[in-house]
Amino acid sequence: MTQITTQLYQSPVGNLVLGSLEDKLCLCNWQNKKNKAAVEKRLTKHLGGPLIEGRNATLNLAIKQLDEYFNKQRTEFELPLILAGTDFQKQIWQALQTIPYGQTVSYLELAKKLG
Repeated sequence: MTQITTQLYQSPVGNLVLGSLEDKLCLCNWQNKKNKAAVEKRLTKHLGGPLIEGRNATLNLAIKQLDEYFNKQRTEFELPLILAGTDFQKQIWQALQTIPYGQTVSYLELAKKLG
C-alpha cells in the first residue's frame, strides 16, 4: 500500500513537517499551521495512502539541505518533488520555484507572470 512517510524537522524558525512518497518530497509545511488538516487531505486525495511517521533517504536528504540552508551554506535545493494539487496549484508552485534566492515577488507580479 502507498504511504507518505513524515518526519518532524526542528528549524531555527519553527517546526516543519516533511513528507515523502517513494523517493520524492511531497510535503514541507509548518507543524502548527491552521490548514494542516486540509494539506493532509489534499495529499491523501492526490497521492493516496495514509501519512505515517518514519525516516527514509529522501527525508534525510531534505533535512541535510535544510540544515545547509539555515547555516547559509545553500541557496538552492536539489530535491525531487511531487506537487500534489490542482493544475492551478501546481502552476503556482512551479512559478514560485523560479524566484531566485534573495529576491521577492509580489502576488500581483506572480499573477501577471502567469497571465
